[in-house]
Amino acid sequence: MGIYSKQSPSARLLKVLEREQDTLTAGALDDIADALADKEEALQDFYAARDGRSEVELRNLRIKFEQNQQLYRAVQAGFQAANERLMGFLNPDLHLKTYNRSGSMGCFNRGLTDRKF
Repeated sequence: MGIYSKQSPSARLLKVLEREQDTLTAGALDDIADALADKEEALQDFYAARDGRSEVELRNLRIKFEQNQQLYRAVQAGFQAANERLMGFLNPDLHLKTYNRSGSMGCFNRGLTDRKF
């Protein structure tokens, strides 16, 4: 339990969720695994101690969970955008179009970019 051991399960879970949010916001993806392990442990303690939860605590936890879920979605969207961008570099003919001499659209001619001057 470490630094969270003297807190109520609800307060501990909120602190863990805040740490997870800070990790996601900072883009420290190497630390996500540790944050998820702490979150799992905090959730187990939270579910084991079913009494003494106020509506305010539960609402704050729900809000923090929703905020973190939005951050995870943003991370996923960022990875998808980066993947699409990389695929564009690997397959330029799929994305780069140009007009030929007759004015019709055609694929970008890679031969022109490979010339050395």
